[in-house]
Amino acid sequence: MARSYFSTSSDKITQLMKVALGQAEADIAIANAELVNVYTGELLKNQTVLIKGDSIAYVGEKAPHSAMGATTRVINAEGKTVIPGFIDGHTHVDDKYFPDELVTYAIKGSTTTIITETAAIGSLLGYQGVVAFIKACRRQPVRFFFTVPPVVCVSPSAEKHCSLTHAELKRLLRQEDVLGLGEVSWAQVNEEHPRLLETIAATLNSGKTVDGHAAGAREQKLQAFFCDRGFFLPRADQCRRSAGKVENGSIRADPRRGGPQRPG
Repeated sequence: MARSYFSTSSDKITQLMKVALGQAEADIAIANAELVNVYTGELLKNQTVLIKGDSIAYVGEKAPHSAMGATTRVINAEGKTVIPGFIDGHTHVDDKYFPDELVTYAIKGSTTTIITETAAIGSLLGYQGVVAFIKACRRQPVRFFFTVPPVVCVSPSAEKHCSLTHAELKRLLRQEDVLGLGEVSWAQVNEEHPRLLETIAATLNSGKTVDGHAAGAREQKLQAFFCDRGFFLPRADQCRRSAGKVENGSIRADPRRGGPQRPG
């Protein structure tokens, strides 16, 4: 069973609020730090971070002194910089590393979350291989998230024996730490590979995302790729309200609306 990263409770929320208001003691206080604001690029001075349990209750210059009591572990970070844990948003851990060896280096570099493909091990060992790999990653001190493999290849034998069935796909997609379908190729999508299109549809219908490669696709081929994947382009009844548009064969949208990011 996957660990739950997103669950909370009213009691937990109440405890965090009390720490932020100085009505309860934090477990850990990181004081006098320079804090990196990763959204603005600012380096904020004299910051205090209050932690209760596994969550941050307060970040700022005016932390309530009453939240730092006799039971609070206070870390003096004067002269040091505090940053959020980094997220490695796209990796292929399954074909290059043992997870327990990788995390020893990831943690040293402040990476605390890793999103990995499972296509390599899926193409060799199928569903059971993917499940075994995911279980190994869940036992690590950093958070792993996964995309399931489309397993579309030129070898009919490999595709026959290693492709996920719809039942196996659905079981994986029900896992909280499985984010969606791993990278699919625009050429294979546009060739209307029947099992791949069914897999894409099943992934999107489950509320998960589809990752993919569009390098080399332009104009009509690019648009066909996005239509097949179904989640970038707005429905017809949304077009008048959408901030997104297509320019020079590239998708552009206002990032504040959660759409595709503007090309650099």
